[in-house]
Amino acid sequence: MTMEVRERRPIHLLMRFSDKLFSQIKVIEAHQDVIGKHGIVWMGKIGKTLGHLKVAIANEQIKNGLPTFVFLVQYTSGAYEFHKATLLEVTHRLPPGVSKFVPHYYFDHGIDKIATLWLKLSKIEPIGPRLKNLRIQSSKMTAQKSLSKSTAGLLVIEEGIGIDNY
Repeated sequence: MTMEVRERRPIHLLMRFSDKLFSQIKVIEAHQDVIGKHGIVWMGKIGKTLGHLKVAIANEQIKNGLPTFVFLVQYTSGAYEFHKATLLEVTHRLPPGVSKFVPHYYFDHGIDKIATLWLKLSKIEPIGPRLKNLRIQSSKMTAQKSLSKSTAGLLVIEEGIGIDNY
């Protein structure tokens, strides 16, 4: 099914993660290790997922060659830590036959059974402490400000100056 991407600006995702959820696993490091071995990694998300339309829009813009990213954020030691990951595919179910592209802790802790969204990534890199020029698509609030006002684990973001003049 081919969709026409009607968004004026490409969408991206902002996803919270934590090294403290499952036995102090270093989430970014575990995913980077898989990328180092195989060139890609699948990252799962537990909890509220992304709607089917947003999944289709993200996949269509990826198919059309638009750079699409997931901004991974963790609050640790009193500050936010940000990473930018190149997104290759979004799906609600882990495709069959890709377990070697998933960090082992997903299977050790049963995350592969409860993840509600899967993101195929090719690169994860640390970025500065602020998310400049990124805003929440629905509220137009800057992503940076929204992090302090919302506990949502997954947000759709787009490029542009937010309404809070950040």
